[in-house]
Amino acid sequence: MNTILDFEAVKKYRKRFGTREYLPRRFSNGATDTIIIIPALAELINIERLIQSLLQNDFNHLQHCLFLFVVNNIVSADEACKNENKRTIDFLNSFAKDSSKNVLIEDRCKLHIGIIDASTAGNEMPDDIGGVGLARKIGMDTALNLFAPFAKRRILVSLDADCTVASNYISAIRTEMLKNPNIHCGVIRYEHKIDDADEENINAIVCYELFLRYYTMGLIYARSDYAFHSIGSTIVCDIETYIKVEGMNKRKAGEDFYFLEKIAKQHTVHTINSTKVFPSSRGSHRVPFGTGQRVNRFNAKGQDEYLVYHPESFICLKKWLRIIQNQQQTYMQIEKEAHNISPELKVFLAAQKFNVFWNKAVELPEKQFPKAARVWFDGFRTLKLLHYFRDTAYPLQPMFIAVPVLAGKFDESLLRFKSTRVPSRAAQIELLYAIRKLCDDLL
Repeated sequence: MNTILDFEAVKKYRKRFGTREYLPRRFSNGATDTIIIIPALAELINIERLIQSLLQNDFNHLQHCLFLFVVNNIVSADEACKNENKRTIDFLNSFAKDSSKNVLIEDRCKLHIGIIDASTAGNEMPDDIGGVGLARKIGMDTALNLFAPFAKRRILVSLDADCTVASNYISAIRTEMLKNPNIHCGVIRYEHKIDDADEENINAIVCYELFLRYYTMGLIYARSDYAFHSIGSTIVCDIETYIKVEGMNKRKAGEDFYFLEKIAKQHTVHTINSTKVFPSSRGSHRVPFGTGQRVNRFNAKGQDEYLVYHPESFICLKKWLRIIQNQQQTYMQIEKEAHNISPELKVFLAAQKFNVFWNKAVELPEKQFPKAARVWFDGFRTLKLLHYFRDTAYPLQPMFIAVPVLAGKFDESLLRFKSTRVPSRAAQIELLYAIRKLCDDLL
């Protein structure tokens, strides 16, 4: 898009889908083509750590970036949270003006920082919709008007205040996006830093990351168009794509999943493997699901966390995705093939009114059909099918049987990790490292 079209598209988007407008405090940078949006809720200590990791990045790339912190809380947040947010705003303000104990004087001008105050009285997020989704949306919507007028591309990046990043984080993002105009969206490689986790959280985070990677690996095996991780702190997209999918949603959790799903219906979600984000390994009560909640749940020992979807679920999914791409079948034929894969699949498709979709889809021009199939059988419907298999045909399986079995379909040597019991922490970490490498190689 040229500058005029950008302006008109942004204006139209803000009118239809934009959230409340916030005036950011911005420390000027006329060369911005990349804006990193960072929601922050009582994260002062973590922000200092994040900034230190950002400062390890190449200045030649940093000078083109704006780091837009959305310091936020809901109206009813407790006073401790509001007070820490106030200290955070003070720190971010002073960071760009003065040296601090944690930032060398010669480094303080390397980061261009913007601050959105969604925290102090009158600026808070509403109790009913306030959360990480709205905070991301506020930041991303605001960022649309902050790019340099003649930037070759305008790149939005989603990060979290409790993360750290690799020293080539900025250069990898900008290089990938600026050199590849056909890449409209990506997710960055991630790893939880096990060595930095509290002792009580190590087992929990190893278990949770294995769960996440197993799910992604299963979708890769099935050749799903939704085979990517949905982690909010790893998302990258250009503004044209952001506007096209009507922006970030306001969900209090799972905002990343639904945002990426919308994009995947329009474009391939690329994986940026050349750098890393290191999400926090802490427990948290801030969202109803996700890393923090899973760490808390693991430590509470209320249920068996070492269970995952049955490998057979992904095998059935793979067969189904192959069938749905064949436009030349009648509904009766596809129904029969679905039954042959699994009787439960046939029941599921009937409940989802697949016949209504299929009868319309077979009339589409051949070029339009693949996208129609991808949009109908999207990431959420994929998850619903796996849940249906879990509840009817293929019950959850022990993690240290299922993960090696599925991984073994890519690399038989990984079957050596198969175990009928929960292995030692060292063995679990060894398996996690092997699965990390496998997923990185596959994506």
